[in-house]
Amino acid sequence: MHKKDSLIWSARLLFYIGIITLPFPILKIYKNLLVFDVLVLLGFILILFDISYNRAIVREIFSNHVFLIPVLVLSIGFFISVINSHFIIESITGYLQIIFIFCFIFPIIQFLFDNRNKVKKGVLFLGIGTALLTVTLFIFTLITGPEYAKATFMVLQKGWGGGRVSFGGLVPNFTARIIIQGVPIYIIFFLKNNNKFIKLINFLLIIFAIYVVVQTGSRSGLIVICSILVLLPLFLYRLNFNVKILISLVFLTIIILLYNLAFNNEFLNHLGRFKSIFEIYSSRSSIQRLSLLKQGINDIFQNPIFGVGLENSIYYLKENVPVHNPLILTWMENGIFGFLGYILIYSLLIYYVMKSYFNKFFKDTYLMGFTLIVISMIIGDMFMANSYRRIFWVPCLFYINYFQIVFKEYKE
Repeated sequence: MHKKDSLIWSARLLFYIGIITLPFPILKIYKNLLVFDVLVLLGFILILFDISYNRAIVREIFSNHVFLIPVLVLSIGFFISVINSHFIIESITGYLQIIFIFCFIFPIIQFLFDNRNKVKKGVLFLGIGTALLTVTLFIFTLITGPEYAKATFMVLQKGWGGGRVSFGGLVPNFTARIIIQGVPIYIIFFLKNNNKFIKLINFLLIIFAIYVVVQTGSRSGLIVICSILVLLPLFLYRLNFNVKILISLVFLTIIILLYNLAFNNEFLNHLGRFKSIFEIYSSRSSIQRLSLLKQGINDIFQNPIFGVGLENSIYYLKENVPVHNPLILTWMENGIFGFLGYILIYSLLIYYVMKSYFNKFFKDTYLMGFTLIVISMIIGDMFMANSYRRIFWVPCLFYINYFQIVFKEYKE
């Protein structure tokens, strides 16, 4: 193998390994520095050993960077608002994570994963990592009772007021979103493989994932997983897939829910929590989030141009809890320009989703699965505070890269 090719192969291998670690945010070097980040940086260093590759990646950053303008707009908001920060270091580290995602990881993905097969391997590794987490949490929920439980391995935990399952000290909502991202991947492999054993494995993973999401007691997680199940028939119809596949998936999902209702007391507890989706004022946490949202909007009206500084909004809110909506939160922290920057980013994702759908996903099952991941990410993000988690954005970056590859081939 040529030395240059060997360097790029090694960089891509490091990225693949990093992808496996993505569903495990507890795998970190220091604070917000993940194992994934270090592996990507090491891969980037390998690329830079040759000046020709150095030039190529610089060209990639500036010539084909769909996030460049949104990030520039967001950056204006950050820099005119950071002077208001109580803790400027927190603002800077938060901003660097955003830059790392959109101005570093995305160009590297475009450079290293320049054809369908390479991207598909990335999907496989992400699926492997998420499947390991899903199976582990599934077993943990089965062997523990409804009360508080804890395991040293992966810092598994059941508690959070009502036997809600999580891991690594993460809130259950965050755990639910990580698990949900695997569902479209399992659907891809279920549809694409003719091997019955592989089909069975992926079908079981879908079932396990839905079960775990229910056990997290996450209302936003339930909304997201239901959105995927509702959109799946429509998407499969656009791909001209056999409707029997859909019927079997839906039928067995109903069986699981009925099983939980009949034999699982924990599920009944979670069901009461899920009812608060429609009865907002019956839940203390929902009332708290509405109160925080109102506080955030009031602060925005008082000063819509300048924000209070990235990662500093909690010091202005009564309960020291951030607003659980990234658009309101970023407007509060980074002013109007920060808000517009994030609007542009989400609009880009929606644009690619719509373009994929109206082009019938170019008859590509992977593109359909990616689209479901992006939709789940956008919906889930609207109920969360922090919006620069690599686990949620990296699949979206792969999606845009994969769409560009497929669309380019389609035009040719």
